[in-house]
Amino acid sequence: MRVDGAFVQPFLDFSRELDRELSDLLVQSLLRRMRHTLLEGHALEAPGIGEFTVRRRDLYALVNPISGQTRALGGERIILFRPDRQLLKDLNAERGGDDVA
Repeated sequence: MRVDGAFVQPFLDFSRELDRELSDLLVQSLLRRMRHTLLEGHALEAPGIGEFTVRRRDLYALVNPISGQTRALGGERIILFRPDRQLLKDLNAERGGDDVA
């Protein structure tokens, strides 16, 4: 029995679509897990990419010079990203050795 392209093509198309849907599902799951980890306040390290850390900003006071009222600001949490050194080297490799101040 000879199998031609018209017979095989629908199975290949289905396989590609299934791979795409599975890939989307895996990426969405990974991103949800990363978000959950950061919301819990934990650091997140992505090898070859960098590190995400959660920090709390210090409180500071702001004084209105006209009314003299004091208002406390800050205290919120922020996400800091520190890129991987090799990623930075690779990113700037095409720039060459010319250092411009």
